[in-house]
Order: sequence, then C-alpha cells, then structure tokens
Amino acid sequence: MSQVRVLPGLRTLLFGRIGGRDLLGPLPKEIMIYLAIPYTYDTAKSFEIANKVSAKLISEGHVVFSPISHSHSIADYLHPNLRTDQEFWMRQDIPMLEKCDEVYLVYTGDYNLIQNSKGVQQELAKARELKLPVTLYQYSE
Repeated sequence: MSQVRVLPGLRTLLFGRIGGRDLLGPLPKEIMIYLAIPYTYDTAKSFEIANKVSAKLISEGHVVFSPISHSHSIADYLHPNLRTDQEFWMRQDIPMLEKCDEVYLVYTGDYNLIQNSKGVQQELAKARELKLPVTLYQYSE
C-alpha cells in the first residue's frame, strides 16, 4: 500500500497556520459580499466605481464578487445584442448572488439611479428572498 506524504509547506498552504502551528482543517469560510451598483446610466463610470469599491473592500480583507468588475470587459467579446441584454446578465449574476452572504449596494448620491436600475432592483429582490443582509455603501470621490 502506498503512502501519501504531505510536505509541511504544502500542508500550510492547504490548511493555514495559527500561532506558528499548522491547522488540522480548512480555514473558516469567509463572508462573501455581492457588490450591486446601477450600471446602464453610465457604464464606464459604474465600472470605475465598482472597481474602486471592490479594491477597497478586498484590501480590507473581504471576499467580493462584483458583477460589473467581472463582466464589463467580457461584454466586449459578446455579440452586440447580448452586451446590454439585462436578462442575459441576470442569468450570469443571480447564481453568484445566491452564493454570497450579503449584498453591498453602492450609493453614489443619486437614489433615483438605484430606484430606476432594473438590475439592482432584481438583485435586491433576490437578496430579500434569500434573507441576505443589504448594506448601503456610500461612495464619494
């Protein structure tokens, strides 16, 4: 019978360390944040803000899924009919939202943008259905 040997460095990589000792199991699950932001009113500005907010949250140690950061560049490679097809993007985004633990809603100073964003409204409705906490994240430059 063959033996499997886990090298100490690999064990640390796989299981982490606390107080200089290897953990015997995986690290606890991080809370994953879904970042919601109105998009179609100004796609370039939304992309920039989503990236800035995501970078700030990630640098603070959070795990973040930002559909705008993830999908904005991908849209350039899609058929033009799909680039702005909101139903298409919701089929991509809602399954990710279902894997998240909470939603951060980016507020840029104009509540009408949130009210009029079909995507944000669908994301908020799904968050309510899943009973996920929603945090209003105030963004200012």
